Amino acid sequence: MNPEKWSAPLRRAGRATLELVAHFAVIAVALFLMRLLELELGRLWRGQHRRLVGLIPVEYLFDVADLVLLAAFLWVGIRSAVKAYRGSE
Repeated sequence: MNPEKWSAPLRRAGRATLELVAHFAVIAVALFLMRLLELELGRLWRGQHRRLVGLIPVEYLFDVADLVLLAAFLWVGIRSAVKAYRGSE
């Protein structure tokens, strides 16, 4: 086993792992901030039926925003990790 043979793939795997960890940290913070915003809006409405323009429950908007955020970061995170592993910019 030649150590130099494994050096480049391990570096690429390390970069890919760092990309995924960075994306995970960003999405965790973004979801936490969205949850805080939702709680603050709930506090402002004081437990009443929270509806936007009297029609759409606010919870639905936050659920959709969470789903879109997760899907976008999943797509971008995987693409970034693959690029980092391949060594291309």
